[in-house]
Amino acid sequence: MYTTYAIIDPRTRWIVYIGQTLDYARRQSDHLSVHRERKASPPGSLQHWLKAAHKAKIIPKFLALEVVETESESLKSETKWVEKIAGIGHPLLNRWDEHTPFIADPQPVPDTVFEAIAFRSETKKRRAERIGSAKPNRNRTGYRLAIDADVTLLGPITVDLVPPKPKKS
Repeated sequence: MYTTYAIIDPRTRWIVYIGQTLDYARRQSDHLSVHRERKASPPGSLQHWLKAAHKAKIIPKFLALEVVETESESLKSETKWVEKIAGIGHPLLNRWDEHTPFIADPQPVPDTVFEAIAFRSETKKRRAERIGSAKPNRNRTGYRLAIDADVTLLGPITVDLVPPKPKKS
């Protein structure tokens, strides 16, 4: 029996890869094996992600998605799941030619620095205050929120990222 499976980043709960195999237990072991550290792998590949996870002592989660009888059914299952999971926005690292039409290349975020404004709701009247800023993360795939040193957060709060006000000319 063939298994279509997902690899999940436990930090974000995002599915990062969809695969298929005849031996699910062996395939999990292969993905987790340390020997991958010795091989060079291109950024944006599953191998690169697995190396970084291993270095950070992150253990990916595995989820069996579907079990089918034949290799042909398994390949169709894998493609079906890639389309489905990529379609709801998971950042898949699959790179087979059959999968790339379903996977949007991440667009780098603009260099905008946002103010982080928190709205406290401890009273009936909501109060807005700056708590920090957000700027593009190192690989420009999203934003990193930096909380100001003098801020202590006690929930519940809501944070809005607000673009900077235009400079007066």
